[in-house]
Amino acid sequence: MLDPASIRSLLFVPGDNAAKLEKAKGVAVDALIFDWEDAVLDEHKAQARATTAAALRARDGYPQPVLIRLNPAGGEAFAADCEALAACPADAVMLPKCASPADIRLLERRSPAALGIFAVIETPRGVLQAPAIAACSERVRAFLFGAEDYSAAMGIERSPGEAELLYARSATVTAARAYGIEAFDSPAMDYRDPEALRASSLRGRRLGFSGRAAIHPNQIPVIEEAYAPAAEEAAEAREILQRFASAGAGAVGLDGRLVDEPILRQARRILARFERRGGMR
Repeated sequence: MLDPASIRSLLFVPGDNAAKLEKAKGVAVDALIFDWEDAVLDEHKAQARATTAAALRARDGYPQPVLIRLNPAGGEAFAADCEALAACPADAVMLPKCASPADIRLLERRSPAALGIFAVIETPRGVLQAPAIAACSERVRAFLFGAEDYSAAMGIERSPGEAELLYARSATVTAARAYGIEAFDSPAMDYRDPEALRASSLRGRRLGFSGRAAIHPNQIPVIEEAYAPAAEEAAEAREILQRFASAGAGAVGLDGRLVDEPILRQARRILARFERRGGMR
């Protein structure tokens, strides 16, 4: 089963483009998202399902986990998407514009039970309902925050630092962490500005996001670097855990600061992510 905790980077690939689906096999990314929603025109939805199914017939050709982003729950395209999943051996599905547990329950009824669900939180109602969505099913494995749709729905004019989205991002991450699932940040739409991508990715990591989606392969190395614990961070986390274990107390002093259970939890998380990625960086 797909482990979202092992993911830092996800790449969107248009589901109706056979050449791009084939090229994606060679991209060094943690997970692929074959898109049947925004990247596909309405008149090409059926083509996207058929093209994706053809690509996934040789499932072992993809070394990365594969998710499929469906169309929003309840529409005709969604119903056709769910029928097509039987021929598409994906690892998980992504539900856009997820606004309530009812959307998840509908997807559960119409999709294979083995497929994990990544809920896209990208509407005002979705943000308000995020805790209920996270708690409603064991199949909900992660959130993806959708900044573009959320901004459009709210009438937000975004500034470079995107302070206007701080509440929505924080609410999404908080709901995810409260119920033990992962949270991924929205892709940056300008793939030609690596410095802006790095800065916004570091902000997202500081907020608690697990990783980030990308729309272009060039964005992936920047995202991977921003979200990977550095060797220095892992070494510090390891020292904290070792010093605490040898102290035999509920709280200890370390280099002039108090170390107690919350700091230990963070150290364990950093070390686990570092080791899960094979000690990268």
